[in-house]
Amino acid sequence: MLAKFSYILVCVSTSLFVAFLLMQLFSERPRTHSSASPASHFQVRELVAGRKLTTLSLLCSVPFAALFFVLSLYSTTLATAGKQLLLKKLREMLDMSVEPFEKVLSQLPDLLDQLYVLAVTLLLFAPYVRAPFVLFRNLIFKAISFDDRIDDVAEAGARAALATLKYPSAKNALLSATGSRDAPVAKELINAPDVKRLAYQLLHFSEKDSAKHGLRRGLGMTLKKIGVEMPSVECPPSPRYQLVFAALTFYAILCGAYAFLAPHIAPWLQHSHLVKILLQPIEWPHFTEELAISAVQRTLSFVIPLAGGMFFYTERRLRYPSESSFQAFVVVFSVQFPFALLVNVVFAVVFFARSEAGRFAGDLSLLDLSLWTDAFLFSLTPAVALLSWILCGRIGMGRSGTIAVVCFAAAVAFCISQLLFEAMTSHITGFYWHQLVFGAFITVSYGMAALVANEVFPTIDGNSLGRRADRQIRTAAA
Repeated sequence: MLAKFSYILVCVSTSLFVAFLLMQLFSERPRTHSSASPASHFQVRELVAGRKLTTLSLLCSVPFAALFFVLSLYSTTLATAGKQLLLKKLREMLDMSVEPFEKVLSQLPDLLDQLYVLAVTLLLFAPYVRAPFVLFRNLIFKAISFDDRIDDVAEAGARAALATLKYPSAKNALLSATGSRDAPVAKELINAPDVKRLAYQLLHFSEKDSAKHGLRRGLGMTLKKIGVEMPSVECPPSPRYQLVFAALTFYAILCGAYAFLAPHIAPWLQHSHLVKILLQPIEWPHFTEELAISAVQRTLSFVIPLAGGMFFYTERRLRYPSESSFQAFVVVFSVQFPFALLVNVVFAVVFFARSEAGRFAGDLSLLDLSLWTDAFLFSLTPAVALLSWILCGRIGMGRSGTIAVVCFAAAVAFCISQLLFEAMTSHITGFYWHQLVFGAFITVSYGMAALVANEVFPTIDGNSLGRRADRQIRTAAA
């Protein structure tokens, strides 16, 4: 019991360590030095208040840390599979008995498996391995139009200053108010319009205040020093974190209830004459552990990409009204699909390791095309659900209709993905019937949790964010 507790403690500790490293990675976005964006010449830390920066970094890091936690829980299984693969390769290379090597490996204490967790933790941040995380971070900043948002606020302040002062006078007022000798301008902005140069200088002189109090308040404090009031700029409300916690708890309870209750249906399905007539073949999970793992995987590879996709899509539509719905969807898909694929690939490796360790019957190879096809197909499911949500918003479908369509699309996507996987393996088991039910259940669970955290998570209803975005765009155009 003590050994199991210590093992879980190590897993939690290393996962928290991964989360910490990822938070540092997300908060250290490099300067891009664009000639069209004053904000691109500053790091994120210089533009976002500490609490908001921590929240943003945490939200981006938690899914990866949770993914690593799953890996660390199966570190013993992975280590066992690694030992067996090593013995297999030695047998092929040496063409002799590997019994001496097998005895040495078998005598290694299980506690060394925890060192494997630490080794993987450090390996994650090798230059080439961390590249996907850096790419994901950059895609997120691009999808939420981070620099454009900062530019809007800074340029609004610059225009307010230029409405009462000419640029040289505003620049001199800043120097006098801040006690500085020079008001720097990035070389890429030397020939830029006055509003962009002044926006850059306002960001420069507001760095400390912005990092402490937030961008709008920091810019307002700097403008107040030169006798200018910061204009009001529309911004989204701050999320209520109590609702976030309540929604996550509610969602976890729903998934836990499904994982506990669903296996009890298996005996009835096996003996029901109606099921045998209508749904044969059919396979249903018998173990809670199996369903719990599946719930974690689909939460990370389907629910999170779907929720993020809804949010990013709305932000793109509001930020770029001239951009078509399809173009916005493609941009969101470029973030959504890689993340879902990464999650499914990690679980495919765990699935392979469990097979190698003899946790279930079957001989599986990492070179098996069906294994990677399964990961690829299920990575498309959040895009299918998102696309159905967008279409419902475009045609103005009501609350009940939108929920029904999105759940149906997700259920069918799950079912077809599993069916294609079974077809590729030439072993039709009928597990796609469970995936049909599970796809609908996990989508409904997310929808219910989103309603609990109203105005925090995108909701699946007729008043969806996508529909409101389209309505605002049409109103602005009129």
